[in-house]
Amino acid sequence: MLINHFLKVSGNTSSTYGKAFTTFIFPNIDENMTDTSGNSYYNTSTGELTLPYSGVYFCSGTMRSKDAIQSGAAPAGTQWGVGIHTSNQDGSHFLWTNVNPTNNAYDRSTYAYSKVIRYNANDKVRTILYIDDNTARPMSGGEMVVYRLSD
Repeated sequence: MLINHFLKVSGNTSSTYGKAFTTFIFPNIDENMTDTSGNSYYNTSTGELTLPYSGVYFCSGTMRSKDAIQSGAAPAGTQWGVGIHTSNQDGSHFLWTNVNPTNNAYDRSTYAYSKVIRYNANDKVRTILYIDDNTARPMSGGEMVVYRLSD
């Protein structure tokens, strides 16, 4: 039995991302989707949320790229994308943007994402990233929120 219909994970990692659709593993569980025994449906090793019930879910998230002037950041104009989905692939669930040009370390390139979607029980939902650069690059971090709205 589900006790909490809400999950929020967030944070920064030292991982790098490149030309592959890759799951972003959030290090912080801010609000956990758990059963009555306190078991989490979010896997901190894989970054996947296993949905306990079929239903309509609201998913949102943000991802912040390192700005072009920061060490290790992708060059200005580099395309990158973010999505929340059940598989690591491109599609209508995936949104593309680019690294903003900047001349100081205080500019931010944050991309917000949200959707309402029907999922099935045991679907594994995750935040996925792709950075269209031949060099693997770090991201500054972000968050993922998943909330069950109805059956």
